[in-house]
Amino acid sequence: MKLKLTKQQNNVTRIFLSYCLFFGLITLFHSCYSPIDDCLDNESTNYSINADEMCENCCLYPVAKLNVFHQNDTETISLGDTIINNIGQHLVLLNFVYLLSDFYLYADQAQSFEVIDTIQILKNNNSEFIKDDVVSIKRALFEFELGTIIFDANVQQMTFKVGLNDDLNYNPIVSSTNGHPLTSDPDTLYIESENKYTFQRFVVAHGTNFSDTSIYEIDKPINISIPIEFVSERGKDKNIIIETLYDKWFDNINFTNMGTAIIESKIEENTKNVFRKRI
Repeated sequence: MKLKLTKQQNNVTRIFLSYCLFFGLITLFHSCYSPIDDCLDNESTNYSINADEMCENCCLYPVAKLNVFHQNDTETISLGDTIINNIGQHLVLLNFVYLLSDFYLYADQAQSFEVIDTIQILKNNNSEFIKDDVVSIKRALFEFELGTIIFDANVQQMTFKVGLNDDLNYNPIVSSTNGHPLTSDPDTLYIESENKYTFQRFVVAHGTNFSDTSIYEIDKPINISIPIEFVSERGKDKNIIIETLYDKWFDNINFTNMGTAIIESKIEENTKNVFRKRI
């Protein structure tokens, strides 16, 4: 006997079949779909809005990069250029290298931010991890990486040291240091006989026809504070741009009648005035 469905029964059947088809497709979709593993930390530089699950150790975080413009007055300086200081003394800068470290960036309400990377040292027979943001500045380079830094704010001030703190200066580094400026730099400032670093070294030609060559070294750390303006955005690298005025480093120095010790003390004094934000 052939059954005849009413119109209402037909509608119910269609709805039932539609639900079966819908849930069947959903089940099929889920059986074929593979969840996407990627970085779900929105502080990272590779944050993925399409990820389903957090990946393991795949997030990359912003780094602070220091861009240094090497200046002689208003011109870019090259090694071998003649410098005239504020008292009319002529010199030629043949080479230089110096260490910068311990960077802090300051935003509104005196908030401070710093690099979170660390390095392991051996101190009093115990290992300690301390901040690692050391860069070795020389004319051959323009950009220097300070390390990982995570924040978003309007930066107004920056402080740093020309030199090192005592922990880095006097204690050996024991962690992996491939490419680290304190251990692998061919222009190392380490003084093995004294088991410490000098922080600034200048090779200068002066005198008649620049016939006299002298090396000046500074081993005292000098604190620097300069205004600097940039907006640090979440998940983006921080590009800090400064100028170094090398003519200012030799202000008030008379190479004719000053000895090495006095000249080095003048260089040390002038160091406070040679850095500024890029104009």
